[in-house]
Amino acid sequence: MLTEINGFYLKLLNILYRLMMFLESIPLFLIVLVFSSSIDSTEPLIKVPETEQKKSEGSCVTISCTYDPGYEENLKLLWFKNPVYDEKEKCFNGTIVYSNTGDRPQSAGYSSRVEYITDKTEKPTNSWLKCDLRINDLQKTDSGYYGFRIIGSDKHKYMSTPMNLTVTDNHCKVKIDSSEIKYSVKESDEFTVRCSTSVSCSSHPEWILHKPGEDPERVTSSNNRFTQDKEENEDKKITRLKFNTTWEDDNMILSCRPEENQDSCLTRNITLSVEYAPKEVKATVSSDNVKEGDSVIFSCTSRGRPNVTISWFKQGKEISQLAEWRLVNVKPEDSGEYYCKAENKYGNVESNTISINVKYRPKEVSVTPAVYISDLREGDELKLKCSVGDSNPAVNQFQWYRDNSLLWHQTSQTLTISQVKQSCHTIKTSPLYLKTQECTTAPQPMMLGPHNLNPSHLSMVSTLWTFQ
Repeated sequence: MLTEINGFYLKLLNILYRLMMFLESIPLFLIVLVFSSSIDSTEPLIKVPETEQKKSEGSCVTISCTYDPGYEENLKLLWFKNPVYDEKEKCFNGTIVYSNTGDRPQSAGYSSRVEYITDKTEKPTNSWLKCDLRINDLQKTDSGYYGFRIIGSDKHKYMSTPMNLTVTDNHCKVKIDSSEIKYSVKESDEFTVRCSTSVSCSSHPEWILHKPGEDPERVTSSNNRFTQDKEENEDKKITRLKFNTTWEDDNMILSCRPEENQDSCLTRNITLSVEYAPKEVKATVSSDNVKEGDSVIFSCTSRGRPNVTISWFKQGKEISQLAEWRLVNVKPEDSGEYYCKAENKYGNVESNTISINVKYRPKEVSVTPAVYISDLREGDELKLKCSVGDSNPAVNQFQWYRDNSLLWHQTSQTLTISQVKQSCHTIKTSPLYLKTQECTTAPQPMMLGPHNLNPSHLSMVSTLWTFQ
């Protein structure tokens, strides 16, 4: 009989909520008229498919929900526990479990336990959106009726049908003793933490360890670094975890759960923060083949807590305090050895050294005779030498041209003309694709000698050079 009465009241409450779902701007007598005629023909703006859920204390619950936002972009969204409509104020009152608006803030006690789950950023405008509510670490006081409320323009206000949540007793929930926890410890410190459950439970809690993105690992007796001791008093069964920290334990998640229980909602977690000097300091450069005029990016990475500061050095002189920086329009003088240094309050560590060797085309190229010109006579042998002031890499190949025709057999730095004749030719040389044109002339008829040939008889016509 009691069950039937409870079922009747639940159905009655659902009907009352359906009444409240209609737009507040419609007069009450019209609401009653519409309801009495055909309430099921009205398309709801919010859908909460489940009408009730039962969960154990300390667990979690997700209430599924979707809503139609229409074309409104700035809707006020609220999840209520036990909402009641105030006819005078024309609004719902109750415990606000979630809110996206400052004028109706979230109630105390929910901020650390409640998640609002939506897919708004993934859906196009005017699509139905997810509005799930997740409550973690459920308390007995969380039992009640939950409804989702949207508030937009006068014609876009709606309250969902209720979902009845019942939280049952759970004497074997676990609790991490936070009174002695040092959430931030130094490398090599001894760390101890306790987790307890009711003494009436059949087993002690157990500890699980893992890093983000890794599979959890149970603490067992075979693990020499971690010690798990079990204690018991008149109220609690306690499992104590003890170990000496390393820098690699930073951000490790310590989880306590009922033994062999796979329900993640019943697991309690703390995240360990370990302070340590800089580690794994590494310097990199965007390219190891750097040419004059290029841009290169230098990057320095390091781990450390507190966060490290980065400094860059060239040949021992500080040049930047950015973890990543760009060197633009590289010049030959930018060649050298670079390294970075990471530092925090526990010390500093230098990175590997990066050697930058800037490549550039030949500079100050000229062609000169290998003999004193005043001694040159028609029929003499003439040697022309291609001189390069500077180049990186060093010039190791020369090409000579006569009247724009390549002299295939002339590849040395010096070009030899066996007999000088009256003529004017274009002589070009190409050290690493650099071309120099030379025109040599001798007057006719005459003997070339110290009295009738001067340096102007050998003149530079033009210089053309390109990098390929």
